Amino acid sequence: MLMSETKALIQVFARAPLKGGVKRRLAAQIGDSAALHWYEILLAQTLAVVDAVQEVQAELWYPEGDDEYLLSKIVGRKGLPLLPQASGDLGEKMQQALTQGLAGADKVLLIGADCPVWTPDLLRQALDQLSSSKPCIIVPAEDGGYVGIGVTGQVPKIFDEVPWGTATVLAKTQDRAAALGYPLYELPSLWDVDVKTDLERWLRLDPKLPRPIA
Repeated sequence: MLMSETKALIQVFARAPLKGGVKRRLAAQIGDSAALHWYEILLAQTLAVVDAVQEVQAELWYPEGDDEYLLSKIVGRKGLPLLPQASGDLGEKMQQALTQGLAGADKVLLIGADCPVWTPDLLRQALDQLSSSKPCIIVPAEDGGYVGIGVTGQVPKIFDEVPWGTATVLAKTQDRAAALGYPLYELPSLWDVDVKTDLERWLRLDPKLPRPIA
């Protein structure tokens, strides 16, 4: 990942791939072992796509108390810094990570590790949209949340009182931004893998994905 004069940073929020600790909604439908299998593929695919974006830096942020050693083995070959997320709800974690990111970069894009349709071009396009006239961009998820958020300049206080894990996350974030008079620019929606129907959609998109061993 080469660097340009404008410093761009992609932050990936992810958990260590441990059985019973990831994709719990999916695991409730297909079992912990199968959910872990698909999460491992999602994480590897996400890191590979991020690594393919030119002229950016990248970081992986993990929940406090997670298995840092396991994550270090996964990201070690790519040389990604591992950083612990702040305590608090998801909004507080994102606020802290984005703020820290902007201390050393001009643009920061934060994504999760469960969207199988990110491409290097889409990540680059999201970063390129950020400017003084578009200081905050958001990539909606089809389920009412979002799969990415990018900022430049400063991090707005738009994550307060958002009901994380519900279908109104995007709407509440938009309401919060509007109440603050802060411009929030939406990019085309993507989707992530949370439940079995999402997994089936992914398999239709990429039928060659390796299945879990029974």
